[in-house]
Amino acid sequence: MSDLLFVWFPVIAALIAGIFGMFIMFVGAQLYAKSVLLGRRGQAGQATVTRHYQKRRFKSGRNHHDHEDIHTHRIDYDIQLYGKSYKAKGLMPSKELWQQLSVGSKVDVIYLPMNPKNSRLAETPARVGRIGGAVQMIAGAAMTTGGAVYIIAGLLGAAILPEPEQAHVDWLRDQAVVLSINKSDDPFVRIMRPNTRLVHFEVGDDDGGRDYLGHVGISLGPDAFPELRVGDVLTVMRAPNDKNKAVLLVLE
Repeated sequence: MSDLLFVWFPVIAALIAGIFGMFIMFVGAQLYAKSVLLGRRGQAGQATVTRHYQKRRFKSGRNHHDHEDIHTHRIDYDIQLYGKSYKAKGLMPSKELWQQLSVGSKVDVIYLPMNPKNSRLAETPARVGRIGGAVQMIAGAAMTTGGAVYIIAGLLGAAILPEPEQAHVDWLRDQAVVLSINKSDDPFVRIMRPNTRLVHFEVGDDDGGRDYLGHVGISLGPDAFPELRVGDVLTVMRAPNDKNKAVLLVLE
C-alpha cells in the first residue's frame, strides 16, 4: 500500500489526468461539431416542453458559511418529426424566458433534419456551443499534454543514465557501512531499470576524530555490486566540502 501511495501515485494521477483529458476533448469536440452543424444546416421548428425545472448549485463565498444559491433554468422537450419522437434537453438563456414556459408549451428549436436529436433552443446563441466545445477541448488537451509530458520526461530521465561521479585528487578516502538495499523510490527507474537498487550507507564515524558524513543514498545497477549485503563495509572517496558527494570503490 505504501508503494501505491508514495511511489506510484504520481504516475497513476498523470495517467488518470491524461485519460480524463482525452474524454473531455472528445466531449468538447462533439459539442463543437454539433454547434457548427446546427449553424450551417440547422432547420427551424417547434418542440413541446415535457419537463420544466431548475437545477440548484452553490457559489462559495469567502468562507464555507458564506454562499449564494444559484439556479439554472432548464427544460426537456420533444420534437415530433417523421412520425417519431426525438427527446432533448435545453438550458434557457434567461429566467424570464423560462418563466414564460410550462409543460405542454411550444418552444422554438433548431434541429438537424438528418438527426433531429441534434438540436438546440432557438433562443440560445449558436456561439455558446462553439465556445463551450472549444474551451472543453483546450482544457482536455492541457490535461492530456501535462500527463503525457510528465510520464515521457520521467521515462527518458530514467532511461538516460547520468555520468558517474568521479573522485578528485583532494577527495578523502574513508569507509562506508551499508545500511539498506531497496528498490528505487523513483517509479520511472523501476519501470526502465527494474534491477537497480537504492543503497543507503553511512560514511565516517563519531569516534577517532574522523568527520561524520552521515547517510547517503545512491542507485546501483545489478552488476555494480552483485553480492552486496546490509552491513558490508566499502571503501569510499568523499568530497571534503560536500556531504552529498561520495564515490564507492570496492568491498573491503
